[in-house]
Amino acid sequence: IALVNLVFRAGLDNRSAEIATRVFWPWLCMIPAAWATLSASRRLAIDSGRPDRAQSAVIAATALMIVNLGLFSGQFRPGRVDHHNVQIALSLVAMAGAMEPSRRRRAALSAGFASGLGLAVGLEALFFQVAVAGMVAFRFVRDPAARRWVQTYMLALAVTMTLSHVIQTPPDRWFVSACDAMASNLVGASVTGAVASCLLMQATKMRDSRFRAAAALGAGIAAGCVYVLIQPACLHGPFAEVDPRIRSFWLDHGTEV
Repeated sequence: IALVNLVFRAGLDNRSAEIATRVFWPWLCMIPAAWATLSASRRLAIDSGRPDRAQSAVIAATALMIVNLGLFSGQFRPGRVDHHNVQIALSLVAMAGAMEPSRRRRAALSAGFASGLGLAVGLEALFFQVAVAGMVAFRFVRDPAARRWVQTYMLALAVTMTLSHVIQTPPDRWFVSACDAMASNLVGASVTGAVASCLLMQATKMRDSRFRAAAALGAGIAAGCVYVLIQPACLHGPFAEVDPRIRSFWLDHGTEV
């Protein structure tokens, strides 16, 4: 957002640049969100065995977005400078990338990058990003030939999360853990999961689906164990470290919570 504002300030005064940013930012997020929705619709049609209906699927998805424009644009209306719109866009991009065929390694990179960047923005979309990662891991269980594609996604996710953490976090807090934001425990879990998945998938690539499923599950368990071992309090939820004295007059009245 600050970068968009800086670009507008090159030719506008501060007040006009801020207004332009507030108008442009939601649209900037809506474009990849709409593209990902249409791309996923097309891929669903192709994967269902009816590639001849891919165009019809895109048209239908477009029509649904237009009909539900009020709902779809709620987070993308001009003037809404918020982190939810970019989280929605990145979640949809990650999902669309994860649905692409295994021969397209760039799709794995884009999906891993979108997942990692989305988690760097905030953890509200953690459930959706975990679902995408699970969908990617299941691809290896179903088809061992997708191993490199899945490894590309996992490594892209870990690298993006690590770089994002280093860039947005002061150096003296790089190794501080947290339950409600990207911190050392979540980054450590992502790196562990990526390394474990690469090693276990390499070891089971010639085995049957039971061993491949165990490999995918083992990588997930390893990541979860690292997350909990670094900060056990997170077992009690994202607000486990919040002072209980402020729950009664703040957290208990928060609708998002």
